[in-house]
Amino acid sequence: MLTHKARLYDKIQDIVAIENDGQEMPELAEQILILYEGATAAAIYRGPGR
Repeated sequence: MLTHKARLYDKIQDIVAIENDGQEMPELAEQILILYEGATAAAIYRGPGR
């Protein structure tokens, strides 16, 4: 995993744990990361102003 991707995953995992009373949910964190990556890729594809 790329360093920036690993750092983002760690941050998402921290936020998920905070929102779930300290319980880590690595599967949810991974799904959020995938959604984020898809959204940013789509935004670049669609271009500015959409």
